[in-house]
Amino acid sequence: MLRVLRTLLALIALAVVLVVFHRPLLNAAGRYLIVADPLEKADVIVVLSGGRRDERVRQAADLYRAGYAPRVLLSGGEALMDLPTPDLLKLQARKHGIPESALLFEAASTSTAEQAKFLRPILEQHGFRRAIVVTSSFHPRRARYLFHRAFDGSAVEIRVYPVQQDFFNPVNWWTRESDTETVVLEYIKLGLSVLR
Repeated sequence: MLRVLRTLLALIALAVVLVVFHRPLLNAAGRYLIVADPLEKADVIVVLSGGRRDERVRQAADLYRAGYAPRVLLSGGEALMDLPTPDLLKLQARKHGIPESALLFEAASTSTAEQAKFLRPILEQHGFRRAIVVTSSFHPRRARYLFHRAFDGSAVEIRVYPVQQDFFNPVNWWTRESDTETVVLEYIKLGLSVLR
């Protein structure tokens, strides 16, 4: 009987803590996904395909124009909007002022894990020593994990940098359906990435 009472009191205490502190805990869960490595000049800016619009390419173009790297590598092979991803990314790069002469492509990957895996030999073959990987603001935690795992033992240093003006807001994310879907899906993918 005493054991049941202790268990019940512990559950009630846990429920009270969750009710009182749910907002800070959930906000922390949203903020945890967002990481940014310090920006330094690099050999190449890598744009991971995905995102909702062209925010990743736009961020890469801003970094390119600011002189962070002389080359931009567009990565992703899946079809988006009835257009092959490399073609779409190339159009977006042109729209944001990245000259075609600065572009490189990786067009075989269909996931972040594949991008990390397929990009290692490309970056090494070009003799690149540092790469800035640009991705959406909700995605850098997983991208950093996968790239660091894929580039373990490589001479290429990976810096992950999230889009600065993005649709995702980690504050009160659970009150917006699109952000709730984004956070839940990203945590599932992060968990699966760690388990593989």
